[in-house]
Amino acid sequence: MTILKMKKATYFILLTLFSIRQLTAQKLDNIVNSNILLVRFDPAASQTQRIALQNLYQAKEIAVLKNIGINVWQISLPVRLPNGTLLSTMIDVSNNANGTGTVVTSDPDYGMDNEPPLDPTTLSEVAPSPLPDCPTYLNGCNIKSSNPVVVAVIDCGIAGTYSGGKFVPRHALFTNKIWSNRTELDNRLDDDQNGYIDDVAGWNWVSNNNLNIDDNNHGSHVSGIIAQVTANNPNITMMNLKTQDARGSGSLRSILSAIDYAAGQKVKIINLSLSRSTRKSINNKSILTEVVNTLGQNMLFVVAAGNATMNLDDNSAIPFAALSNSPNVIIVGASNCNGEKAAFSNFGGKSVHIAAPGVRVRSALMNGGYGYMNGTSMATPFVTATAALLGTKLTWNPSAIKDIILRTGTPNATWQNLSLTGSVLNIGRALGCIKSKDINNDLLLNDNIEGLTVVPNPFEERVQIQLKSMESATAQLLIQNTVGQMVYNQNVILQKGDNQLEWLANAVPKGIYLVQIKCADTLLTQKIVKQ
Repeated sequence: MTILKMKKATYFILLTLFSIRQLTAQKLDNIVNSNILLVRFDPAASQTQRIALQNLYQAKEIAVLKNIGINVWQISLPVRLPNGTLLSTMIDVSNNANGTGTVVTSDPDYGMDNEPPLDPTTLSEVAPSPLPDCPTYLNGCNIKSSNPVVVAVIDCGIAGTYSGGKFVPRHALFTNKIWSNRTELDNRLDDDQNGYIDDVAGWNWVSNNNLNIDDNNHGSHVSGIIAQVTANNPNITMMNLKTQDARGSGSLRSILSAIDYAAGQKVKIINLSLSRSTRKSINNKSILTEVVNTLGQNMLFVVAAGNATMNLDDNSAIPFAALSNSPNVIIVGASNCNGEKAAFSNFGGKSVHIAAPGVRVRSALMNGGYGYMNGTSMATPFVTATAALLGTKLTWNPSAIKDIILRTGTPNATWQNLSLTGSVLNIGRALGCIKSKDINNDLLLNDNIEGLTVVPNPFEERVQIQLKSMESATAQLLIQNTVGQMVYNQNVILQKGDNQLEWLANAVPKGIYLVQIKCADTLLTQKIVKQ
């Protein structure tokens, strides 16, 4: 990252400044489009500043991703200068003669690929085949729900064909599971005026058309897992966004375009089994991380950790490693059917949140059959599907959904200190379908606990804790986050009758917390949500 303050936009000055700072500049393994620059301005940037920067780069604006605030520029200057230095990712543009400026983030169009599945085995069977008999695969538990949830699968496409202006799935798993754009007709017009003609069932950024059909197997396999886990829930559909070619290769521009498309359609969850980036180092200020943070209130990103047996705490091997603390990102490692860490899975006590089954997972192939694949790409859609099921049941809140999933996992010794939770996904516990000795899932899904009331709930900064005591007593007020860490512990004196306590929570992040009042042998617990 390089910070530049410029008042004269000349190529000579640009080259000179980069030459001075070449030791701190970032470099790429692979820039897939050498004349494309992706730019995201600070909202405070004036039109004058924007034009000045565009002139500086000798740029032509060729697209605008309006839902995420990205400008796509075609530039005359090389993104990698003759001395090998990468064009700056952060530029402070001069605002006026006094030198005040605003910050803009920019990135070249670097490669973003699928993490290739390990040792895939193709089967020829056509008849429906269940997922392996793992405790995690509870197929939605037949939960009652009413909220519609659309999951965007950004991948290689889904097995199918187009007929009569409609996407027709080529696999039985996808029947009634594919999202359709009801505001668009197949008439060679952009009916909904979103910039895409005839996007009746998503888009293909590889060929720049609506033929988003899988030509790799990876997208169908990932989507098939979501379809199987959510099979009993008609309120969950998948948006087919094809960004990867037949080799599984894609680019930052295509990924951001798909995220922009999903944001425009108010999608709640994005599955990204795209863990391998060709960029050596992803800076915290990259466009991708800024976009994800900006969408934090509305969209949950579920991301594959990768298959390189790598510690993500020490290596930003995937673009989202720097976002492990973001409330709307879940990074998923792979386990076997017994919950044990898969040998290939990336890990990280701070960077990987939870594991899910990713060894010999059976799912759809693009030829209409079934096949086994291994990888964190296969583990990720299990978590995505669980989030979708929770979304049909709860008021949508990405951080709350994330907290429930992380809190209700099943601990496994092979993941201790190798992930944030040390646990493997447990769909049943997350949905409250089964009970556990150490976690009462009803406390996570119900708001009213007899004898204890917390208002307001959800809250922003402070809450009032109200309860009635039959006699005067000393009690403990305990507040924990969803991974069991104590964030507040205070002895309190309860008076006979009504009592009101207060917790000022401006120092804790957004998410789910458990309020507990412990008095002798009595323990009252209430879930609260900070938003």
